[in-house]
Amino acid sequence: MPNGGQTMNSYLAGFEAVWEIDLWGRVRRMNEAARTNFMASQEGRREVMISLVSGVAEAYFDLLELDEQLAIA
Repeated sequence: MPNGGQTMNSYLAGFEAVWEIDLWGRVRRMNEAARTNFMASQEGRREVMISLVSGVAEAYFDLLELDEQLAIA
């Protein structure tokens, strides 16, 4: 046997806690800023989606107009 018949058990445990007193509201402001950034990114995504849909709709109506002009010609 490699250990000479001895049994070895090893355990590793770690725990760390950090507390910060928020006297001037820095942590609260950071949370508010993160929430605002998240909402802005959601609105930005919505704006891109609306812009894309409106572009497709405009291109579709342009195509219909060109098809009508072709039929007249």
